[in-house]
Amino acid sequence: MVDYTDHVIKIGSSHKICEDYAISGNQPFSYFAISDGCSSSENTDIGSRIILMSIKKILKIIDIKNNPDWCDFNNPKNNIYKHELLKNIAKFTMMFEIEEETLDATFLFGYYNSDTNKIYIFGMGDGNIIYKKNNSIIHENYNFNSEYPMYLSYLINKNRYQKIQSIYNKEDLIVVKSDINNVIDKKYENPINFIYKEFNTENIDWLILSSDGLESFLKDNEKVNIIKDLTSFKQLRGEFVTRRFNKFIKNSIKNNIDHYDDISISGISFEKGDS
Repeated sequence: MVDYTDHVIKIGSSHKICEDYAISGNQPFSYFAISDGCSSSENTDIGSRIILMSIKKILKIIDIKNNPDWCDFNNPKNNIYKHELLKNIAKFTMMFEIEEETLDATFLFGYYNSDTNKIYIFGMGDGNIIYKKNNSIIHENYNFNSEYPMYLSYLINKNRYQKIQSIYNKEDLIVVKSDINNVIDKKYENPINFIYKEFNTENIDWLILSSDGLESFLKDNEKVNIIKDLTSFKQLRGEFVTRRFNKFIKNSIKNNIDHYDDISISGISFEKGDS
């Protein structure tokens, strides 16, 4: 099975600087990721980049053959990788003499392991996971009722971490899973934990990650049509995300949909058969 990764970012109409960022690649293994900087904090366009670059840096030390779930940072056995990530982020802040609030950004990171035939995703904060499985499009949305998403930056500042803990309750992080038309599942997860998911790719054609900027396109409850348009990939090779997103933006303009928020999308697609 051959896989392709691709990503795209676009500034929102209400922003002067795009605070979203996205990356994708295939070395040392196929990965894809998005990050979304907080608009009310300073210079988070820089922070969103630092977070993804810090994750990319630790990929070189990962042994995915013996530890495929290395990115389950809620599991103490993976503390070495979590601490390495936080150490890299802290180094950037000292190197560039930037405030910790610059790192107020959500993120989602995914990678494909060909040995286990699984996609592993981890992240923090809000965002969207959308994929096509058994010819159905599934949408998983992560959202904070308090409107204060969890950030990695809280983990490197004890006072800020304690403050955000006092704000959260058990029903703060809500995860809604739907097949676009109907809600399949709705649950609450621990808001201070990392997001962690595993997907068997046997019946998955593609999977994309999106920042919450997707919601700024959802005009007049047109969620079904918007997501269908965004994910109507005619061809899954190469820059499949970029091609479809460009068409999606043209359609949005034609339908008078003005997205006010930045958006980042990154994903992976599969060409079934022998590689």
